[in-house]
Amino acid sequence: MRKKPFIIIGGGLAGLSTATELGEHSLILEKEKNIGGLVQSSQFDGYWYDHVLHLLYFNSKNTENKIKSLLGEILKPVTSTAWVESISGTVKFPMQVNLHGLPVNVVSSCIRDLAETSYGVNKAPENFEEWLLFTFGKSLCDEFFFPYNRKMWSRDLSTLMPTNFQWNITPPNFINVLNGALEENNNFKAYNSNGWYPVPEKNSSNRGMSCLSHCLAKQVKNLSFSNSVKRIDIENNLIFTDSENDESCFKYEVGCIATLPLPLLIKLCDPVPMHIKEKIKKLKWNRVISIAINIQGPRPENMGLWRYYADEALIFTRLIFMHEFDVFSAPDDGWGLLVEITGRAEDEVDENMLIERTLEDINKLSIIDNKCEIKAVNVMKADPAYVAFTSETESIVAEARSYLESAGIYTVGRYARWEYSSMSQVMTDGFELGEKLKSKLAKDAVL
Repeated sequence: MRKKPFIIIGGGLAGLSTATELGEHSLILEKEKNIGGLVQSSQFDGYWYDHVLHLLYFNSKNTENKIKSLLGEILKPVTSTAWVESISGTVKFPMQVNLHGLPVNVVSSCIRDLAETSYGVNKAPENFEEWLLFTFGKSLCDEFFFPYNRKMWSRDLSTLMPTNFQWNITPPNFINVLNGALEENNNFKAYNSNGWYPVPEKNSSNRGMSCLSHCLAKQVKNLSFSNSVKRIDIENNLIFTDSENDESCFKYEVGCIATLPLPLLIKLCDPVPMHIKEKIKKLKWNRVISIAINIQGPRPENMGLWRYYADEALIFTRLIFMHEFDVFSAPDDGWGLLVEITGRAEDEVDENMLIERTLEDINKLSIIDNKCEIKAVNVMKADPAYVAFTSETESIVAEARSYLESAGIYTVGRYARWEYSSMSQVMTDGFELGEKLKSKLAKDAVL
C-alpha cells in the first residue's frame, strides 16, 4: 500500500496544478496512459488536433506568470479573429458589436430591440432563455443566440439557469453596438481578445494544448498512470484502483483531492448519505463529439480561427481551422478541420451517422475547395463537456461538495466542482488549493 499525505485523483490541469504546489506530499492517480484529461492533443497521420479546442485566456497574473515561464517561447499570442454565421449573414465575433454587413432591416431591428432592453425596465431573468432575451433583445436572439443555443444544448432553454454562463458571453453596451452597426468595429475587445496557444518547432513530438499539460506534468513529483479508481473508502482514507488487471490500494493520510466529475465521484465514495446519492442523479450535462478531418490540398484563407453556426439544420455548432493556430499542425500540403457537435449526454451516439451528416453539411457550405481531398476522418469524445445548470443544480452541488470536504475530500476543477470555468481559472484554483493544503500540512507538523 502506497501512502502520501495527499492523493490526487485525475491528471488533468486541475490535478497537475494542485500537485505542483504540494510536491513530494502528493501522488496523482491517472486513469489513462496519457496526462492532461481533456487538455490533450492527438496526431493522426501528421495532422494534430486538440480533443476539444482550447485557447488560454489568463484571468490571474500569478497564473499567467507561472504558465508563461513554463512554456517559454512556444506560447504565442493569438489574435482571436472568429466569425459568426448567423441566420442572415456572416459577421465577426462577438456578433452583438459587429452587426455591420448584415441586411439593413436586420441591423435596425437588432438596434431597436437592444435599445428597449438597454434603456427599458426589465424584470430579473428566471432562466437562461430570459437572460439571453433581456440581455440582447428579441431580434439578436432570433438571429443567433436562440438557434445557436438550442442546437448547442439540445434542451429547452427555459429549463436552464444562466448561472456560470455569463463569463464567456460579452454583454452588449448600446454605444458599442451602435458603432459596430455603422462601420466595421476593429477596436472592441471581447473576453477572448487576448488568447494564447503553444506553437513548438516544426518537428516537435508534441503539439497543441497538450504542450501545457506536459509542461505542468514535468513539475509534478509523483505520477501513476493506468489507475482507474473503483472505490474511495472515506472512513479509512483508502482508494482502491484497477491498474492493468491488478488491484491496488492507496492511503491518503491528510486528504484526497478529486478532479473527477462530481456524479462519478459521489458514486465511488463510500459511505455517502442516500439523499445526496439520489439528488446527484438529477445533474445533467452535455458532451462534445469532435470530428477531426485530415485534408490534403490548399489551405483556406480568411476563415478565421473558427466559425459558429446558428443554422439548426447543420449538425455542428462550430468549425475550427487548426492551421490558423499552428501552421505546423498539418503537413505543408494540407490542413486539419475540427468539427464540434454537442449533445445531451443521455442521448445515444451513432458515430457513423455523425460523420456522414458532418461531411454532407460541410459540402453544403463549400468549406473544402474542390482541389482538396479528405484523407481521413477521426472521432474524439469529451463527456462530460458542459454542465447543464437547472434550478436545482446549485443546491445539489453545494450539499455534495460540503459533505465531501467534511470527509477530507477536496474538489477542484471544472467537473469536480460542477461549474463552467476556463483553463486559466482551473489552474488558478489548483495552485491556490495546493498552497492552502501545503500551509495546512506545515502548520499541523508544527503543532
